Amino acid sequence: MAKRKRKKSDFYKLRIKLGISLEKTAELCGVTERSVQNWDSKGAPLMATRLLWYYDSKKINYPGWRGWEFTRDGVLRNKRLKVNITPDWLNKYKLVIDRFLALKAEQDQITGSWAYRMLQRFERLTVKIKRYANRKKRLVRGW
Repeated sequence: MAKRKRKKSDFYKLRIKLGISLEKTAELCGVTERSVQNWDSKGAPLMATRLLWYYDSKKINYPGWRGWEFTRDGVLRNKRLKVNITPDWLNKYKLVIDRFLALKAEQDQITGSWAYRMLQRFERLTVKIKRYANRKKRLVRGW
């Protein structure tokens, strides 16, 4: 007589889908491996199932981060905004920010120099002289 296969529970299907081992599940739930095996065949308490979902999704519960979550492969994701941020993207973005800050510091250094201030004064003086010359031209034409 052939052995009849037992139907596996939704908890088992979830555990396998998420790739969480029997040992890891027992550790997460604080139970023995035998209890997890029973849950695999007969079903698990709702809290154990939720715990596996939370372990997998790693939702961020902090003001301003609503809808953001970490995936198991290390991607920060927001499904509503359709944004996926990988560690590589963050590293590239950090390089761009660092370069921007270096250029800003260089600009601040230049604009704070004596030569730059003198150049600005010269430009303002040049504008004043041009305005004065235009006024004189208008006065001379009016005569």
